[in-house]
Amino acid sequence: MIRILVADDEMDVLYSLKAFFEAKGYKVFIAPRGMDALNYLKTEKPDIMILDLKMRDMNGMDVLRQAKTILPSVKTIVATGSDDEDLKDEAMKLGAVDYITKPIRLADLEKRIAELKV
Repeated sequence: MIRILVADDEMDVLYSLKAFFEAKGYKVFIAPRGMDALNYLKTEKPDIMILDLKMRDMNGMDVLRQAKTILPSVKTIVATGSDDEDLKDEAMKLGAVDYITKPIRLADLEKRIAELKV
């Protein structure tokens, strides 16, 4: 079973992604804070992380940096409200495999996840 970690400080995003992907047969963990996400990376070892860049407690780029140290195999999809080429470039350099903008289109995200080799 593919394990997905969703890290976002917007509760509606967390719960909608959790419900959607659990209905598709994935195991889903939700993290409303960056530190929660880092802890899940250590304890649950998800295959995929869907990461918002702007969270209240921690910058998503910092989470991405630390994620690659904690669990280098995690495939990270950045999902953010900012369609900024510089942010996209930085995220990709830090190891993100994809960068999408909000609002998240669930069918598109599901397709992108299905294309990942996990």
